[in-house]
Amino acid sequence: MFNFGMSFSNERPTLNVFRFDARAGKLVYRRRLPVPDPCSVHDCCLSPSYLTVHLNGHVLDMAALRDGGTTILESMSWEPERGASLFIASRETGKQVARVPLGRGYCLHTVNAFEQDGGSSTTSSSWTSPSTRTTR
Repeated sequence: MFNFGMSFSNERPTLNVFRFDARAGKLVYRRRLPVPDPCSVHDCCLSPSYLTVHLNGHVLDMAALRDGGTTILESMSWEPERGASLFIASRETGKQVARVPLGRGYCLHTVNAFEQDGGSSTTSSSWTSPSTRTTR
C-alpha cells in the first residue's frame, strides 16, 4: 500500500512517499524527496515498478498563509512559468529515479501508469489543462 503527501515549504518543498506492508500493518519506508516547488498534488499512479506524480505550477505560498491571514485558496497561485514535470520514484526503494519535463500543463487526476520494454520505459497517462482556474 502506498501514500504520498506534500510538505509545502517555500525553502525546501518535499514530496513524502510512504509504503506500507498491508498484511503486517507496518511502515516499510518513508522517503522525503526534494521537489522544485511547493505545488498542489492531488493524485499519483503506480506501475509495477514505479510511483509517478505530476508536479505543476499550482503552488501554495506558505508564508502568505502563515503570516498574511489568508485562506489556503487565497494563498495558492497558478504560475505556469515554473513548468510541469513527471516525478518518478522506485516502488521498491522509494527513491527518485527520474523527473521528466512536461511543459506548462496542470493535472488534477492521473489515469494510468504502465511499463513497456521490460520496465525500461514507463508511461503515466493523465488529462492535463493549460491552466487552472480558481473559483471563489
